[in-house]
Amino acid sequence: MNIDDVVLNFNPNTLIILNVVLGLIMLGIALDTSPDDALKRDFGYTPTRTSREAFEEYLRTHPGVARR
Repeated sequence: MNIDDVVLNFNPNTLIILNVVLGLIMLGIALDTSPDDALKRDFGYTPTRTSREAFEEYLRTHPGVARR
């Protein structure tokens, strides 16, 4: 089964519940975020290598993957 073939059927009641839950999650994130967070430039994440370098290293360490 392909992931594109999956169909989700929501009735109006479950859609309201889903919207309320997502709204509460977004509210919790908004309450935890301060204006100082928007001024930080790195957000605590500094990539040390590009995704291509990581993929090439993965292929070097797992040689059987590239042959499939």
